[in-house]
Amino acid sequence: MRKRIISLVIAATWMPAAISASNSAAGLHPPAATLPGTRQPEKAPAAITRAIADLASARWRTRHKAQQFLLLHGRRYLPLLIRSLKHAASQEQADRLKSIALQFYLSQKFPSDGPAPFIGIEFMIRPLRLHLPHHHGTLNAAFVEQLLPGFYAARVLSPGDLIVAVGRHWLTSVSEADDFRQLVQSHKPGAFITLTVLRGGKELKIPVRLHGMPDNPQAQQDELNRRAIAAKRFLVRFGQ
Repeated sequence: MRKRIISLVIAATWMPAAISASNSAAGLHPPAATLPGTRQPEKAPAAITRAIADLASARWRTRHKAQQFLLLHGRRYLPLLIRSLKHAASQEQADRLKSIALQFYLSQKFPSDGPAPFIGIEFMIRPLRLHLPHHHGTLNAAFVEQLLPGFYAARVLSPGDLIVAVGRHWLTSVSEADDFRQLVQSHKPGAFITLTVLRGGKELKIPVRLHGMPDNPQAQQDELNRRAIAAKRFLVRFGQ
């Protein structure tokens, strides 16, 4: 039976609400200054402007690498990302810009100040047989199905990633979502945990910063709902 959990908290209604929005506002592009959490425009380094341009590249790998670069280094340039939407050369470039801008907008609007560690993914436990140089045998990996925008995990993980270890702990004994949750919650909010991830046949070590959320389940759900509303409003402003 599939075991699902959203960011280690049951919140299955969050993601659809966050990514669905009316198309009735298509073409509206308010100035960045009207958006809470944005900063005053500043001159961006060449690497940032080049990455924005590369989002329109004919090569998927170039577009993907540019998006990953901006997710890691572009937070302070949110107004520039929003302004660039007006001049997007393709629908895909516009979609990638909106995705990146939404990530930074939510992370600024909802600071990490709660006592409960929160990773920001929707996943399911999946059995997996490994043949790695340093690990052989069957384990139960956490298969990343969705990433919640506004959390650090959305900057560095990808849907389809297989998480096979948290720190030095391989998931050999993990059979339930709660077991994975306990491994993550053994760390404090704000801490970086190193995930061993299988992606495209490669083994990667990816540091992920844990968000701080309220420790009360209802309060956590309330914040997820507020995030969903904020994400919907943000996307409606830009015609999605």
